[in-house]
Amino acid sequence: MRSVSKLFYTTIALTLTSFLMKTVAVWFNVYLAGLVGSVGMGIFQLIISVYAMSKTLAYGGVNLAATRLCIDDSDHARAAMRRVLLTAILLGLGAFVLLYFGADLIATGWIKSDQAAQPLRVLAFSLPFLAAASGLYGYMTAVRKMGRYSVIQLIEQVSRIVVTVAIIAHFAPSNTKEVLTLVCVGITISEMISFSLSVISYLLDLRKNKLGREGRKGLWRSLLRIAVPDALGSYLRSGLNTVEHLLIPWGIRRSGADTDLAFSQYGTVQGMALPILLYPSSILGVVSGLLVPEIAECKLKRNLIQVHYMIRRVLQVALIFSMATMAVMLLYAEKLSLVIYGSREAASFIQLLAPLIPVMYLDMTTDGMLKGLDLQMSIMKINILDSMLCVLLVFFLVPIVSVEGYLITIYVAEIINFLCSFYKLGKEAGARVGLWKNVILPFFDACTAFVMARALPLFTEKPTLNLIFTISVGLILYYLLLRITGSVSREDKRWFTALLRIKDKS
Repeated sequence: MRSVSKLFYTTIALTLTSFLMKTVAVWFNVYLAGLVGSVGMGIFQLIISVYAMSKTLAYGGVNLAATRLCIDDSDHARAAMRRVLLTAILLGLGAFVLLYFGADLIATGWIKSDQAAQPLRVLAFSLPFLAAASGLYGYMTAVRKMGRYSVIQLIEQVSRIVVTVAIIAHFAPSNTKEVLTLVCVGITISEMISFSLSVISYLLDLRKNKLGREGRKGLWRSLLRIAVPDALGSYLRSGLNTVEHLLIPWGIRRSGADTDLAFSQYGTVQGMALPILLYPSSILGVVSGLLVPEIAECKLKRNLIQVHYMIRRVLQVALIFSMATMAVMLLYAEKLSLVIYGSREAASFIQLLAPLIPVMYLDMTTDGMLKGLDLQMSIMKINILDSMLCVLLVFFLVPIVSVEGYLITIYVAEIINFLCSFYKLGKEAGARVGLWKNVILPFFDACTAFVMARALPLFTEKPTLNLIFTISVGLILYYLLLRITGSVSREDKRWFTALLRIKDKS
């Protein structure tokens, strides 16, 4: 059990690091929204959407190829990494050429804002670096250096914020275009820092471990066999996602809104409301992440009864947690928007999307369980179907009913994605959810608890402290109601406590 315990607590550490990174990212969104407003946020989100597609072009398949080749053929790991890094650099340079020289066309023809051209050209310089870094991350995964990878990612995130804030303070930009350009300079520098740290990590490993220097016949063929299918799937999904996001402001304009309003509404939903709705999901990742390796181990040992038990348990935790989050978002949307962004802009969208939280969180958890069952290909197929559906719905609905069409698209796509994933999980592992105990009672308990907490007198005149206090009281009341109504039994409590206190029985 020593290795299992180590793996579990490594997973906790990595997930908590991810939570910290998401905290930093949300703070950065708040900082940027204060500089450029919702219109600028809309333009920035479209720039990032195009950049995401460019990143996928730059490293598609490279990460997986590095991991698989270094695990499956460790005797030739060094030769494999030379080929992986050469492929990554060539792909990165190709993506750089496309983005740098296509920036004006993308800005005016796709994004419909000439303010996007210069930021895109700046981001192009990061592509060769992040492509090579992706191959090095794949190597770290193969040699079980995930802690090191996590630290590098955290340093990248923090350096992005520090560099961006510093250069904006130094250059004092006077308009949205200049702010966005400097933000993209910060992103590019942080990617270079991440690449440099990854190279140092890899070179230290080369000195410490004698990796196979010589190549073998067919190594290139093996690389392409692994990378090409993964890259094609990633390219398709990334392309569809980018098309979807570019179509949203286009559709809002077609519905009769002016360009600024289109960017504003898109920026408010995508850059302000959704990050708040998804922020607590990092906490849920601690629980689901804990069980992924355990499920994989049980499946390997053909212990299907234990697999079914663990999946049922983690789905229960996901539902309990998501009901609380939904209640908070529904009842405190305006206060959250005021405290975080200093305005009520995001409040209505937070409330409108809050009922979807249990579906979104359960879908994330289900995907994690499918990964534990080694069903990544099923996830990819479902996600591609989801992206195609989103493109069609956005294209037809948004021009008719404006931003409400985008909200409908999110609902329909998320529900269908979840149903497909949950059906697959049920088919493979007998996943079931009790409607009364796992859905209805937690929903009733959450709503009751947070309505009661909201009715409390103000704890202090400071809005932030008062919000934290009332939500904390609501969580305590929620737990008590869960115990009273039987949604959480003593057995449930013992199971979760035991999960976090695995002892060495070797």
